[in-house]
Amino acid sequence: MHNHFYMYIDFTEGAEKQDYTYWLELMAYYLKRADSIDIHIWHGEVDVIRELEANTALPKRDLAPLMMKGFGGAITPELIHFILNESFNSSGAIKWFSIFLKRGGELLFESGHNGAELIAQQPTAKEIEMMKSVLPSNATYQHFI
Repeated sequence: MHNHFYMYIDFTEGAEKQDYTYWLELMAYYLKRADSIDIHIWHGEVDVIRELEANTALPKRDLAPLMMKGFGGAITPELIHFILNESFNSSGAIKWFSIFLKRGGELLFESGHNGAELIAQQPTAKEIEMMKSVLPSNATYQHFI
């Protein structure tokens, strides 16, 4: 049975600087429940790639057809700390294009388009209410079951 909760944050509306409180809260919640991570970054974002190489133990791989680099592996307390404290660039935007959180090899949560699109897989009713409660006013969402 499919059960997906899709969220979209419209970055074209509202404040000049996006408030990513929602993203930090959702990442903190799902990072605790996941056991592995996969981060995708555009090839041209050399500084972001170097930062991940220097600050994480995640192996890097080439995602050539996508023109991206991927970093993936086990979630550790150090990695959680890094993601929750070093996620933003100098403009205040999320550095990473996509983050996929998995548990037991199954996708649990996805953050795409630098935090503008979020998808929770198999969320409970309580989790959906929690997600709705942290989303900004410029967010829309859809529950697919």
